Amino acid sequence: MYTFSVYQIDRPGYQEQGTPIQNGEILFTPLKKILLPGEQEFFKIFYRGEADEKERYYKIIISETPLDIRNDEGKKKQPLFYPTVSLETYFVVRPKDPDFKYDLNINQGILKNTGNTYFRVLLHQNCDGDDDSEPYVFYLLPNQQIKDLRISQKSRKYIVIFDKYYSIGNCE
Repeated sequence: MYTFSVYQIDRPGYQEQGTPIQNGEILFTPLKKILLPGEQEFFKIFYRGEADEKERYYKIIISETPLDIRNDEGKKKQPLFYPTVSLETYFVVRPKDPDFKYDLNINQGILKNTGNTYFRVLLHQNCDGDDDSEPYVFYLLPNQQIKDLRISQKSRKYIVIFDKYYSIGNCE
């Protein structure tokens, strides 16, 4: 059996502060679902809250509890416990009119998100386009900034938002 729960958080990540959601702000269907082995089902999540300039963050918890449907030949034995497995994920509601802005100070290695929606940042180790190494990846929420030596180093750097890559590197 699968069950869903959701609560609003101030921001994703370390030391999240959770609050109950307003009545009907987030809807999901179905609330509970029993799946037999080999079955699959889609779950839908709807946002019905305010449409304004504020980005909102929610944590969704999907819990799976196995149901005991085995035949114990009439012995009526009950298991001692039912293990529950939970998956937690984030649900982000972008503002009605997203405003993508940032401030970059290459000399001090500071990047600040001055807009009203989050974006992803990729910092490569160098300017070599054939470099297969994994970039350093992080997300910047509105009004959040990072100071990192990698930002001031000469390398390929990108901001990714709305499926577009914006070069902020200094390889030229």
